[in-house]
Amino acid sequence: MTRAAGACFARSGGPDVSGLNRAAASTLPLGLKVEPMKNWYSRPVFFVEDAESSINFYKEKLGFSLDWNHEEEGRAYVCQVSRYGFELIIAQDKLKAGNGRVFISLDLEQEKALRKEIEEKGIEANDSRWGMPIIEILDIDKNELFFSPP
Repeated sequence: MTRAAGACFARSGGPDVSGLNRAAASTLPLGLKVEPMKNWYSRPVFFVEDAESSINFYKEKLGFSLDWNHEEEGRAYVCQVSRYGFELIIAQDKLKAGNGRVFISLDLEQEKALRKEIEEKGIEANDSRWGMPIIEILDIDKNELFFSPP
């Protein structure tokens, strides 16, 4: 299955383009049928003061990969970084910067690996509570990454 424009495309006996306009329907490969999505695909968005600096922080300090990057005036403006299946959109907006929070569940092995990496890389992190024990990491704009140990 392929995710696109709010629908899942699945192979079938022939194209079913109900609900699509003619332009969209004409772009479907032969044999694809449009079915309503059963699962939503979501990604958190963190607003930051400077997307370039945030990309560097997430890549160099936290070990994320840069998936895509939209530039304006030759500089990063909106991008996506990811690590271990977690995808995060970073959007430059100085007025909204630093008000984000994401909650990431870990299993025991992931917690051990994260704590080891925090120590080895000197990542600023705090053991805290948010209704349960968490590991809290703040990005350079004070957006919060909450990791929940098992």
